[in-house]
Amino acid sequence: MAATNSTRTVLALVAVAIFAFTAVSADAATIAAADFNSTVKSAASQTMTSVDWTGDDMVSVTPATSITTAASNNAGYFTNGFGAAGFAPDQNIENEGPWVATIDLVFTGAATGSLTSIDFNYAALTNSGASQGGNFRAQRFDITVNGVAYDIQRLTTAVNGSLVFTDTAALNTGSNLVTITASKVSGPGYNMGIDNLSFNGTVTVPEPATLGLLAVGGLGLLRRRRS
Repeated sequence: MAATNSTRTVLALVAVAIFAFTAVSADAATIAAADFNSTVKSAASQTMTSVDWTGDDMVSVTPATSITTAASNNAGYFTNGFGAAGFAPDQNIENEGPWVATIDLVFTGAATGSLTSIDFNYAALTNSGASQGGNFRAQRFDITVNGVAYDIQRLTTAVNGSLVFTDTAALNTGSNLVTITASKVSGPGYNMGIDNLSFNGTVTVPEPATLGLLAVGGLGLLRRRRS
């Protein structure tokens, strides 16, 4: 009977340890953010490199330092004007179709998370990358997280402004793909750029030390019972 009780005690400790291992979650925070100031971009490549990410836990979250933009005609990005320090594909979304940027949020180790909002600034640009000025026509942005639509489609309300997407999406250990699509609503369109992109939510980080201490305690208890 003593052995049986000891076994049950150890199993209970293991169950507690597993709960502690998986249920330690950080408060809401900036998961990753980029201002695109230090990126390497060119008019001849659809991949932007050297993206410098910041956030509250850049050990558990290590986003890819490159972003690939699928665009039907133009190959690269504006490197002047807004594009000098922002993310601005050389793609007129009226004449050449939408652009789709893919961003990989990588959760390292056994870390997981929850994405609760995405926000960024946007700017309407001419075909030379300059500000569109007062010639405003509404355009739209769509976001997916791991292939699933995130929040609803957002329409621009001015030539320059900001958008906030609010939803809940699970972020898993390993690669998490976020796509941002810029496209027209109706009528003429222009080039669209974004800046100050921020992914916000929580990061859940396992605590192996807690699991180890509980396991050692359980083994010690079992040995004492058996002796």
